[in-house]
Amino acid sequence: PKWLDFDRPLGLVDFNAGELHYRAAIAQQAFFESHLPNLIQLSIKEFAGLTGRNYEINNRVVDAAEYLVITNGAISDDAERVAENIRSRKKIRLTVLSLNQLRPFPSAVMTHLLKGKKAVTVLECSNANTTDNPTILQEIRSAIECAEENGSVKKNGSLPHPDFAVFAKPADRPVIFSGIFQMADNKPGFAELSAAIENMLPGGEAKKRYYLGVTFAQSNSRYPMLEALSQRIERSYPQLEKMNLSSRQPALEQLATSHFRQIKIVVSPGELLADVNVVLAKTLADSTGMSVRTFAEIAANRRSQAYSIEMTEDNKTVHISNASCDAMIFSQTVFANNLSALKNNGLAIIQSTQSGEWIWKNFSETVRRQIQEKQLKIWVVNTATVNTDIPGYAKLIRQLTLCGAV
Repeated sequence: PKWLDFDRPLGLVDFNAGELHYRAAIAQQAFFESHLPNLIQLSIKEFAGLTGRNYEINNRVVDAAEYLVITNGAISDDAERVAENIRSRKKIRLTVLSLNQLRPFPSAVMTHLLKGKKAVTVLECSNANTTDNPTILQEIRSAIECAEENGSVKKNGSLPHPDFAVFAKPADRPVIFSGIFQMADNKPGFAELSAAIENMLPGGEAKKRYYLGVTFAQSNSRYPMLEALSQRIERSYPQLEKMNLSSRQPALEQLATSHFRQIKIVVSPGELLADVNVVLAKTLADSTGMSVRTFAEIAANRRSQAYSIEMTEDNKTVHISNASCDAMIFSQTVFANNLSALKNNGLAIIQSTQSGEWIWKNFSETVRRQIQEKQLKIWVVNTATVNTDIPGYAKLIRQLTLCGAV
């Protein structure tokens, strides 16, 4: 065979000399990465023109704020709700900035948005909680350093970072607070988000770094040995108290609007029912005209996966919230080990081949008490008996059976 054509050079295997690799990296920066910011903005505008969904940053709203919360992902909607509640109560200029672009990070744009802010809280999900600077926080601090470097340039001098803002005064740089959470079993609740925002406001705890959803010590326990161990930990590690926030507003249920219904589906990723959330969401959207949004919560042990589906009966925008569920669907009885997320008179649908009596006997005392106190309705559906005559469509029929039960 012809191994080499000088007119059409081709690299074989993955051999790459050091100098060639160095040149390729430089070429990638010069001919590709330097064009990404403009290409991304162009794509956002074209996408907005096609779909009506605009992901550009609302500079006018951010510029008018004195306090800023920066986050991304599923908690952005909840953070905005909490911020709106605090903004109306305290009459302060506060807003939430949801990042839709992380790579490449919009460092230059971020410096213009941060300039002159009094305080900024960065809330981000991180699995590497031992690092001093999580991903978003590290990018923001690096951008601020470039802006401060611009501010150190003498008058009429050329700026080392021309696209960045100029932080020439101490007041230009905001105070940065870092809140870390882990999207394992549940995202931060309203009370935790409220505590995070209150932390940076005047009169707050002003903790620069903290973790959400973590309690390091239990002061009161009905088990003497556990209480003694907790007291020992508090004496040996007094700094643990500084690593989390105290939720001074334990419940903000008024933020949870009542015009939507929420369903939570608990399935195992490898099961036939793993995609039932997609089928249910599409069915509800197509048949009822509801606005549907799904949110996946993956357990830390990766053995089960929970999907939260929120529905509105009008055309309003669907916001993910921490409100209690109207219904929960379980693909296995073993997953129905905690029904605290259900509202009073809520509904739990369990897929099982066992009888209702067997399932009741195998419930824990905690689950039985929750059922009795909340007056929950428990439905048992055996989807295996529905599709015996249609083996080729077993997966779809089982999914539709659970959707019909809802």
